[in-house]
Amino acid sequence: MERVEDAQTHLQADLGIGAAAYGFGAGLFFVAYTIFEVPSNALMERFGPRIWLSRICVSWGLISAATMLVQGPASFYVLRFLLGVAEAGFVPAVLYYLTKWLPNSHRGRANARYAVGALLAFSLSGPLSGPLLGLEGTLGLHGWQWMFLVEGLTSVAVGVFAFFWLDSKVSDAKWLSDEEKTAPISDAKVLTGRQKPLTEIAFLFAEIGTESGAEGIGFGYSKRAGGPGMYAHAQEIASELIGEDPSDIGRLWNKLVWAGASMGRTGLTTQAMAAFDIALWDLKAKRANLPLAKLLGAHRDSVSCYNTSGGYLSMPIEQVLDNVSLSLSRGIGGIKIKVGQPDTREDLRRVEAVRGRLGDAFPMMVDANQQWDRATAQRIGRTLERFDLTWIEEPLDCYDAEGHARLAATLDTPIATGEMLTSVDEHWNLIRQDASDFVQPDAPRVGGITPFLRIMALADHRKLSLAPHFAMEIHLHLAAAYPGTTWVEHFEWLEPLFHERLELRDGRMIVPNRPGLGFSLTEQARAWTSDTATITSA
Repeated sequence: MERVEDAQTHLQADLGIGAAAYGFGAGLFFVAYTIFEVPSNALMERFGPRIWLSRICVSWGLISAATMLVQGPASFYVLRFLLGVAEAGFVPAVLYYLTKWLPNSHRGRANARYAVGALLAFSLSGPLSGPLLGLEGTLGLHGWQWMFLVEGLTSVAVGVFAFFWLDSKVSDAKWLSDEEKTAPISDAKVLTGRQKPLTEIAFLFAEIGTESGAEGIGFGYSKRAGGPGMYAHAQEIASELIGEDPSDIGRLWNKLVWAGASMGRTGLTTQAMAAFDIALWDLKAKRANLPLAKLLGAHRDSVSCYNTSGGYLSMPIEQVLDNVSLSLSRGIGGIKIKVGQPDTREDLRRVEAVRGRLGDAFPMMVDANQQWDRATAQRIGRTLERFDLTWIEEPLDCYDAEGHARLAATLDTPIATGEMLTSVDEHWNLIRQDASDFVQPDAPRVGGITPFLRIMALADHRKLSLAPHFAMEIHLHLAAAYPGTTWVEHFEWLEPLFHERLELRDGRMIVPNRPGLGFSLTEQARAWTSDTATITSA
């Protein structure tokens, strides 16, 4: 910790920097710190706490050391302002780092130790500054110059050490096994014994290039099982695109679906196709030099956004509440938590706790992941009415259109469903029976953007609201192009795959102005890739 106050008397004697000038310089430090606090936090989110904490220590140390070169009040003011710029965001970066590594039960003690460490550093800096000021005249330098130089370079050394020693998050730690890195995610399907906890998501990426050098990228995904099957099917049908006009997306979708029609025109076959279809739409928008939302015809430049990743049943309620607070600080506009436990009383306790943290008016949703029967959904739905939820998601089996319709007709709380469906026809079966108030198609699951647009048209015809499932990188553009009410689901899980970040502001996700979908794969994504295939001829 730099102790400029210890040097103030010496600065006045040697450079004429009096108490008033010193006080003004100290004020400039806090002005800069305040101005750059939020931008620093945003950049920390972009680059990760390891890089950002190291950057703060190194830049702070270099500027502090440079204070030994001040010649008068003007240069002192400049360096104090720059020091505030360098230090801005340090405490939030530390707290964010601890949040990434520690569960709620340990985080309080870690934060307390950090606070005590800061007090100890402040207490020790005075006694350490004294001997440094005593080096007056050594090598032709004043004592205060030695103090700034040594304490500044010490911070630089700590920053360099931190860069090589820290890991930004658990998944980056080479000293942990894959099993130790993975924290299984559980929703109601796990607690009822129908599925295993979620430990990974398999992604299928398609990169399509043209003879003119234009490129498009798309992806599909599978949770728990199905990834290798999607990849195998995609390999079989990819050659159907060679030599075709990439602008003929509807015709190419039909060509691909019929190429694998003996395996069906829903499910795995269409999910494998989705990566190609999405890549073709990305390519088309890039060739037009437009964001996909603008190519489709945007109705808005931002979309209401809610977070799901912080509300899983595998998390204790204390952690869920911490996640709620973190989401609110990031600018989220709604919070969804998982319900559907065998003990419905526990569901109600969690809903009540989160509603209490959010307040009465903040948008809140719950998701039962298809685990209630009709009687339970009716009973719990009525009990949940008092929480004024934005919607109840997947209360019943996704294929029970009749049951959803009865529930939607009897409850005041809107019903949302559709994320598990894999075709336009399946969605139409829900829409035509008035089975939900919010339709929740998933472009990678229904076969890409081409069928998703058909679902959007059907939903708009019935004046329904739209809340696509997962894959915000794709669905943000599609939701922006929907005429009616829309939400987009926030999951930070995919962020390591892409260089770009989506911006949150005042409860809404901002549509990027980059051409196409507006994302590109990171080196980390390519390093995680287990299989690749290049198709260059039919």
